[in-house]
Amino acid sequence: MSIKAGAFASPILMKLARQAIDRLKQAPSDLAWAQEDAAVAIVFSAATIEALVAEFALVCNGMRNTAGTEKQRGSVRLKLLVLKGMLPGVPFDTGKLPFQDIALLIDLRDCLVHLKPVETTDGSHKLLRAAISRGCAASPPAGIEVPWLIQLLTRACAQWAVRVVEEFVECIRADAAKAPFGPSFSLVAAELWGTGVAARTAGNETSG
Repeated sequence: MSIKAGAFASPILMKLARQAIDRLKQAPSDLAWAQEDAAVAIVFSAATIEALVAEFALVCNGMRNTAGTEKQRGSVRLKLLVLKGMLPGVPFDTGKLPFQDIALLIDLRDCLVHLKPVETTDGSHKLLRAAISRGCAASPPAGIEVPWLIQLLTRACAQWAVRVVEEFVECIRADAAKAPFGPSFSLVAAELWGTGVAARTAGNETSG
């Protein structure tokens, strides 16, 4: 089956996340709260990863396990583990990066999309604590109560979300290139590279 790059959704979703980052240049600082476009970047970054997994299942003829998991509506985490486990190289370690960052990004997206009333205003929410530990958010000053979600919506968190996608693509790019479906994967990568991943990668290689 012939698949054209334009059929992939992940580059479009990545572009939407990056456009939100561009709009966040107007934020007072990286950790300024209540930046609505941070929610846009988080949601669309997570959606990019989910789309990528589905697209890999589409282009990789030999990855029947991933395709089967997709049809069975398995969790994103399970699909990621199946995908990485079937590539040449080392499987994901669920207790280490980058898997932990990907899992956190998915959790943040799920929490934003399926938000439930939570009274936490003191920085004790587990997702907020995780964001703070990554330098993506800051606890409110003593005596000031701010809903945890408001604290989370920062430019730094939005930038981190997009970076998680970039690092995920880089993590599997080298392994995928060694697999039989490498040329098909390059279609997805080429489209994503057009949204800014290429520029970041080139900069890293130059600095190295």
